[in-house]
Amino acid sequence: MNSTHSARLIIHSKGGVETIALSGRTLWTFGRSKENTVQIQDLMASRIHAQLEVHQNVHYYFVDLNSRNGTLINDEPITSSQLLNNGDRISIGDTVLVFEQQLENDGEKPSSDPAQQVLMLYASAAQVAFWQEILAFRGIAVLKEETAQALKGQIDLNQASDTQPKVLLIDVRAYQGDCYQFCRWLRQKYPQYQVFLMDSKRREVSLLERQVAIKNGAMNQFPATTRRDLVLNSTEVLKQVNEILGALNSKAIEKEELLFLLRTNENLKEWHSAENLEMQTILKKN
Repeated sequence: MNSTHSARLIIHSKGGVETIALSGRTLWTFGRSKENTVQIQDLMASRIHAQLEVHQNVHYYFVDLNSRNGTLINDEPITSSQLLNNGDRISIGDTVLVFEQQLENDGEKPSSDPAQQVLMLYASAAQVAFWQEILAFRGIAVLKEETAQALKGQIDLNQASDTQPKVLLIDVRAYQGDCYQFCRWLRQKYPQYQVFLMDSKRREVSLLERQVAIKNGAMNQFPATTRRDLVLNSTEVLKQVNEILGALNSKAIEKEELLFLLRTNENLKEWHSAENLEMQTILKKN
């Protein structure tokens, strides 16, 4: 699935409202002078007040150029180059610039083709939300089952037909049994299935555990994914995501795409709240 993005500034001033599409350039300047890309007719604005820089065609940074009265982003003064997020409000005097950035996926919807679907046995709504939003970026649908019995029933019912997703993502907390035995059974009876294990209550899975999972028929075993992991450990998260995409013969997601999704996808922001709540509950129980 191809994806594009668009960005714009909505400028609110005493003279009215103006919209500027942020395309075709990598640098915009702002200030009172007509020499700027965007003239800000505000007495509090310096002659050349600030600039906006585009990095890698997707990241927008706003920089105050040592202006006399400074620049605020979301009511906070900025002292260095600052990455803009969708909805940020930039204040130069009485003039407010609202930054908007949207991801467009060419109108494609998650696939109904079983070859482009993942069946997930889950115990954590937050983890389901993460995988649904990330894989949807490549048009992959995530189907859900809550019990191991229901999962096995679906597999047996469809047998070797093409009406069932052939990639399974199994939360060991939902299986409530010997997941390794299940992997061995599946490998022997239905070798066309590829199984990935995950643990929604753990932040780390050791190399030894991964090796044991693979030895017993799983493709790999993953820990739970949190927003902190996406920001600080995006390389490792990408490996996990792209392993599943590889099993589906789907195009890998690049690091810049993952970070862009994290900043702009409203559902992933909601996932962050659900994930925090679930993690707090787990910590209390432990």
